[in-house]
Amino acid sequence: MSYCNDVSVDDIVNSINRFHDVNVKTSEVRNDMEVLMPRAYGNIDETILKLLSPSISLRKVNIDLEDYSCYVFPALRALEGYIKYLFSLKGITIGYTFYKIFKDDVLTPQIATQIGGGTFQNELERLYVYFKGNRHVVFHTQQILIGTKLIEDKHEPYDFLIIATSYENPLNSIKEIGEEIQVRKVNLLFDLTLINGTNKNRYIKCEYDADTNDLPPCSIVEGVDDDIKKVSQSYFSQNEEVVRKSVIPNSLKYLLKVGMV
Repeated sequence: MSYCNDVSVDDIVNSINRFHDVNVKTSEVRNDMEVLMPRAYGNIDETILKLLSPSISLRKVNIDLEDYSCYVFPALRALEGYIKYLFSLKGITIGYTFYKIFKDDVLTPQIATQIGGGTFQNELERLYVYFKGNRHVVFHTQQILIGTKLIEDKHEPYDFLIIATSYENPLNSIKEIGEEIQVRKVNLLFDLTLINGTNKNRYIKCEYDADTNDLPPCSIVEGVDDDIKKVSQSYFSQNEEVVRKSVIPNSLKYLLKVGMV
């Protein structure tokens, strides 16, 4: 990742404005980044915010495309930069690729020793799996073109994934969750696997609005994207104790721990 302090987020946003003949304000982009990343915004390197800013700006450009992969590239590039930034905190230098850093989606033994294991290692591996599983799929084509992934909708259906970690239903605490994430309006997806198993009501979506005292409208979701399922699978496989203490059948606990559901 290269650094150029002479280029600001203002410069990036203004370039996008000129190219697309739109008027997106830098303050709006900054505000959106702070809303989307309330905890991380003030704690990550300015260069990573610069890398991310085109994705945020392009969300505001009202233009119909047959493929929105160009919207995703800056975000994944920023994620790559963030992963490398985390390695730098441990004194580990990464080149252009993660060759000899990861093997089979986990850190190599030598690197794992330098990291020291624990939550830091788990999060690095989780971020890398997401990055690897999306970057090459989105930005390379298959020789059989029908197998090439296209992003045909620029609007993500959910802003946050809430995973139930016990028999207590997080839907009963939706107001507290809304206050915690500090966003006025947001689409939430609840994974209730540890309560309802793999039944029809495994996933519930809710439209949270902090400006109303009414309970948000919620409904069952049957067609959840595979990328979202992978996030839940990763959580369950890395938190075996949470799964073990749940009320679901032992057979399902095993399938969750090995990442099969």
